[in-house]
Formats: sequence, C-alpha cells, structure tokens
Amino acid sequence: LTEKEIIVINVSYHGALFNTAATLKFPGTLVPSGGEHASGTKVPGNSGNLVSEKDFEELAIATLPKYDDLLVAIPKYHAYLSSLGVVAAHDMHLATMDQIDAYRELDRRGDLAIDTTAFVNPRLLDDPRFVSFIASVLSSEASAKEEAKQGY
Repeated sequence: LTEKEIIVINVSYHGALFNTAATLKFPGTLVPSGGEHASGTKVPGNSGNLVSEKDFEELAIATLPKYDDLLVAIPKYHAYLSSLGVVAAHDMHLATMDQIDAYRELDRRGDLAIDTTAFVNPRLLDDPRFVSFIASVLSSEASAKEEAKQGY
C-alpha cells in the first residue's frame, strides 16, 4: 500500500508490527520464521519475523517525539485527560533526556494539568545528565525537608 516505512508500536512497548518497507529498511534486526536470533533464541516457524528486544527498544526510542514536540503534546494530552475527569496518569516509558527535560520545563512553567508518575527506562541510568538531574532533585528535597524542620 505504501513505500513508506510504517511501524505500529503497541502502547505497552511489548510489541510492534512492521510493514514490508520497514522490514526492508531494518533487515539486520529481523529474524525470519524458523530462524535463530544472534542470542540463540529460536523463532517459531509460524511467527513471522522477530526483532530483538534491544533493537526494538532502540527503534522505539529513536521514533519518540523530540523536546519541542513534547512541550506542545504533553499539555494537550493533560488537558484532554483533565476534561475527562482524570486527575493523575502514568507515563510508562521515559527513555530520553528530551522527555525528562520537557517534563521539567513544563513543571517549572506550571503547565502540567495532572499529576504524572514517570517510569524511567534503565538506559537513562548510564546518562550522566540523568544522574545529575536525580542528584539535584534529591538535594532539593533534602533542603526542603531541612527548611521545614527549621520552620522556614
């Protein structure tokens, strides 16, 4: 139907569908039915193609919205959820510093309409910017607790 690559990723990030164009664009990541992945995993003969978890994760992360897009999309999504009466949500896959930075900026601006619990992809633990961010959050919380004890 199209020569453009289409990858439909399940919202849970536990699966995706590739059209033929996407399969051809990412041939190194796919293992045909009945084949064997480099990890030694056998692919059942009737399963179609298999993408390794690592390759799938990298592909999913590469297609995530970027910082400027997130600054627009997150408030719109929060406004929609709020209009339905939703007061809190989970963001199930924070995997880039763009996502972290967008949430930080939106929080700073007061543009987060609902409380959001974020689930961070462990790959960010290897990013020094994320480690620095966590250290600053912990430091701020410790300072706030100390000020509360002092009665400020």
